Amino acid sequence: MVKKVPEIRFKGFFDDWVQRKLGEVGSFSKGRGYTKNDLTVKGKPIILYGQLYTNYQTVIDQIETFTIEKENSVISEGEEVIVPSSGESPKDISRASVIDYKGVILGGDLNIIKVNELIDPVFLALVISNGKTQRELSNKAQGKSIVHLHNSDLEQVHFSYTKIEEQIKIGIFIRNIEKNITLHQRKLEALQQLKKGFLQKMFPTDKQKVPQFRFSSFEESWEKRKLGDVSPLRGGYAFQSEQFCNQGVPIIRISNILSNGNVGGDYAFYNEQERDDKYILPDGAALLAMSGATTGKVAVLSNPSNTKIYQNQRVGYFSDLKIVNYQFVSTLVKSYLFINQLSSVLIAGAQPNVSSKEINSFEFYFPNNLTEQIKIGHLFNQLDDTIVLHQIKLEKLEHIKKSFLQKMFI
Repeated sequence: MVKKVPEIRFKGFFDDWVQRKLGEVGSFSKGRGYTKNDLTVKGKPIILYGQLYTNYQTVIDQIETFTIEKENSVISEGEEVIVPSSGESPKDISRASVIDYKGVILGGDLNIIKVNELIDPVFLALVISNGKTQRELSNKAQGKSIVHLHNSDLEQVHFSYTKIEEQIKIGIFIRNIEKNITLHQRKLEALQQLKKGFLQKMFPTDKQKVPQFRFSSFEESWEKRKLGDVSPLRGGYAFQSEQFCNQGVPIIRISNILSNGNVGGDYAFYNEQERDDKYILPDGAALLAMSGATTGKVAVLSNPSNTKIYQNQRVGYFSDLKIVNYQFVSTLVKSYLFINQLSSVLIAGAQPNVSSKEINSFEFYFPNNLTEQIKIGHLFNQLDDTIVLHQIKLEKLEHIKKSFLQKMFI
């Protein structure tokens, strides 16, 4: 039996949803001309199809790209639903957004839908971008390296809809979640930029010898030292992959060092070994991916309960010799100064890699004052904690949105 109502809906709505083809509820047209080369600093606002993948959510109410208008351009009248007609994959191409205001140039490779009075544009954009309708569109996408979706394909796609009043409520509800997501995304990006700025200004180069920005009451010059003299990189143990098991002691492998600076993903496990102190990782350990796709990425292990965790080969651990405050060290190895030196020794190719000897030879300036080290390390530790909290909030909001999209549509 075909499902005729969604799992979740607003109070006061009981009627079955109706199924139609898109071609029965709107008129279809195409955008015209324009490429990235036509963009200018100022001019008339324009949307290009590629921006739907990266810049915009369901409703486009702010545009930051402009061009000089040409003759015979297609200009929005407001409330058009736009769908890209070209993309790199069927999933990418099966999405839609609504133009919220008039006077926007609609570039080429955009399918344009003007719906009738039975359909709310925001509701339709959500339907096209999610669930059964999206899957049907993906199946209709044609091509290999570049896939295409034509208006004739859109017209034949089936979708289910309810009364216009319920459609509008659904659209407003999802938009509010998206606005919350955008707000948290901007806060997260601002924190990441703040951290980046501090990393650039709180660690001196050979030309400076003291940082551009430092805490008050500290005036001493910093001392140049090799990283290997204060926090040498220790390689991991060559665990036998055929002996990995489903429980035991978790092992940090290269794949667990993520590009976002966190340690995570799926862990392998190993039976507890005797005399294993040389490859146990402490809480707060700064780790380096020494080969593979994430070579050179640094992540800090969070293990406040201090459960036993092993270090696999090609995962480097910056040892804590108690010479320099370790939070300072873990911040230093995430700075642009470390990245710059890393690029000079990184062996690229099918399997990029670096060695402990090379990393330990890197030279940096260190403050001799332990209090200054602690203050700097503490500052970045607080920034990292705040960034993680915003990342968690953002992930929860994305999960909430996904859950409602699955349950509020047929």
